[in-house]
Amino acid sequence: MTASGSVSGYEAAYDGTLRLLNSDGVTASTGTGSKPLDAAVSADSRYLYVLTPGTANVQGFTIALDGSLAPITQVSGVPASASGLITQ
Repeated sequence: MTASGSVSGYEAAYDGTLRLLNSDGVTASTGTGSKPLDAAVSADSRYLYVLTPGTANVQGFTIALDGSLAPITQVSGVPASASGLITQ
């Protein structure tokens, strides 16, 4: 994820093995130069928020039942020094 401009999604099997959701490793794009640094899932597991300091944003995605992500919002003006996200 970090510095890639994308978010990778994985499926966890009952035995603990991981499998990429998408063969190319890209479940969602955060854009060129975005440098995704941290991510947080909402308490109800319906939303993913990604800190992208390269573009001074926090990007929001809905999480579908199959793990796919769809962009829903973007908040700008995040300080370049931001280094993490927390949710309640």
